[in-house]
Amino acid sequence: MSLKISKNSLLGFLFCSCFFYTSQIMLSPVYFGFSIVIVILIFNFFIVDELVVDLNFIFGSLGLLYALLIFYKVTDFGTYVNFIMCMFLLITYSVLFKNTIFINKRVVLFFTFLLLSLYFFESFYRISNPIITEKMLSNPDESLLFYKYKFNSIMFIDSNFVALSLISFIVTVDILFEKSKMKTYLFSMLFILLVLTFSRAALISVVLYFFLKHTNLNTKFIFSIIIGLTLLYIIPIIVNDGSYLSKIKILNVFYQYLLRIDTFTFLFGSGVGTSADVLGIGSHNLFVLLVVEFGFISLLGFFSFVIFNIYHTSCKSFPYWCSIFVCGFSLGSIYVFIFLPALLLTSKYRSVCNEE
Repeated sequence: MSLKISKNSLLGFLFCSCFFYTSQIMLSPVYFGFSIVIVILIFNFFIVDELVVDLNFIFGSLGLLYALLIFYKVTDFGTYVNFIMCMFLLITYSVLFKNTIFINKRVVLFFTFLLLSLYFFESFYRISNPIITEKMLSNPDESLLFYKYKFNSIMFIDSNFVALSLISFIVTVDILFEKSKMKTYLFSMLFILLVLTFSRAALISVVLYFFLKHTNLNTKFIFSIIIGLTLLYIIPIIVNDGSYLSKIKILNVFYQYLLRIDTFTFLFGSGVGTSADVLGIGSHNLFVLLVVEFGFISLLGFFSFVIFNIYHTSCKSFPYWCSIFVCGFSLGSIYVFIFLPALLLTSKYRSVCNEE
């Protein structure tokens, strides 16, 4: 008995499923896609000769058990389901792609261009249909002028989440098309899409990724001087920016929250979807979100996975996690695409995409 679906198709389908979010329909395609992958996973339990249990599998299994433990506190099932999907991705990847992956160029290109079509349509729709709020009209701050192009997204709540997914998309393309001439063209399109999200944190994160990943020591030194001089100029502007001040306010409110909660709430969280109620402000910070809604145990588990992943990939995933952490200080969210590039870097794969 053998699996009829090729690993190339499964990898491409999994790749596409991780990013295919839509907010305009009741159930996003990502949930259907992931359900199919889970069915295949269950089928694999009956056909694999030997189930290899690695640390990704262990992290995913423990994460699922933890999700069951905190279920009674859940009020936001969207975030909760995404957390479960992240854990299932760790398990699925360990079972289906534990051996060498042979990546076919046509399969990967098909799913890549399918996703690019979705992202370009999202950008066109969002920018063509701006939303202007009373706050924008009443606030003379020029930095808020582009905000009207951020909120009418067909994929997420706003374009900041689109930008976060594009960071993972860019790194995934960097991995799968490592030596391909196509990578330059794909990067160009992805960078245009990233700029159209108007997310400054995402742009800084991507620049940081390429700085750490694709520059030599001498270039890093020169760029460090340029960045340092640039920061001396822009820091006075940033500290007076409303977006920056809101991030500081979140940290201050979070500190006051930690002072008044009990040990149980600190460890297991106040409940998924409760951060706005208990903090009085949205948790636009990945680390604040994990502690407040999922508990300190989840933050500890997340950092443990990141450290293991960096070690397991011989630090190749370090630039990616740095970019995610930088963006995480401005955006609190857990999505399945965050883990995909890190898992790809743990795999031994030969890619037809890399052939000239």
